[in-house]
Amino acid sequence: MNAQVKIEGVPIDQAMIAEADARGIDVVRACEAGLHAAIRRAADPRSAEEKRAADAKWAEENRQAMEAWNDWLDRNGMPFAEYRIV
Repeated sequence: MNAQVKIEGVPIDQAMIAEADARGIDVVRACEAGLHAAIRRAADPRSAEEKRAADAKWAEENRQAMEAWNDWLDRNGMPFAEYRIV
């Protein structure tokens, strides 16, 4: 079970809070999501350039599989499309 910690006195720009409220954004959840993203980035010791290079390498190594899947979808449509809720 995750214990909840209440942090008070964290300064957040009031204009940002007002904009978030106007757009229906849950500020606490948005802050949690941002913290999760920062933790993931900090846990990966690679530089941004190394990450881009790794992504490009993966895309090239898997290009044929992705093209084959896209071709299959073009011919057959999305599997179980009739069950999708859109």
